[in-house]
Amino acid sequence: MPVIRWIPLIATILSLLSPTSKLYRVNSQAVRSDIFRVEPPAEATARRAFSRAIDHFNTARWEDALEMFQKTYEHLSHYRGSALFNAGLIQERSGEVDEGARLYWAAAQANDGVVSAAQTRIGLILGRSGESQRALEAFDAAIKVDPENIMAKRNRIVTLRHLGRTAEAKRAEAAMAVEDPGLLAPELEQVQVTTQAGDPG
Repeated sequence: MPVIRWIPLIATILSLLSPTSKLYRVNSQAVRSDIFRVEPPAEATARRAFSRAIDHFNTARWEDALEMFQKTYEHLSHYRGSALFNAGLIQERSGEVDEGARLYWAAAQANDGVVSAAQTRIGLILGRSGESQRALEAFDAAIKVDPENIMAKRNRIVTLRHLGRTAEAKRAEAAMAVEDPGLLAPELEQVQVTTQAGDPG
């Protein structure tokens, strides 16, 4: 009789759907963990602090921004590298160059989207202090992470000139001219100012 043959199969399916079955427990646990997932407290705290820091930064409230960035990077979170980098910008802007450099180094170690920018800022600081070889290494590190980092490329050319490596600087200029002729012409003089005397303006 056909109905009798189906009875064992139906019984098996019902047993798998029972709350005591392993399959039910695994699937229901996965659903519950997905629906009721809670943001870790440290991440939530960092996110709130970072949001406030950006608001302060954008309105030039530097001390308040720095405080919030510091509260952000105290936590191991998604925002740590960006907070370190932006805190470095504020410190450098206020004349605390060594502290800015320390924060840039920490940001570069955070291994997120600010590594290339942090290495570029480190290179600029080193270049201004006359440490051209170390500056070149920082610019090279920045370009390795982000081959499209134009600021690092331009300052690398200036640094090569400072080191007396004129032929290499000319080759780098030629390569940039091929990539985008509009990038090169009026900018290198400004880059020399950037390297030697701080950011224009």
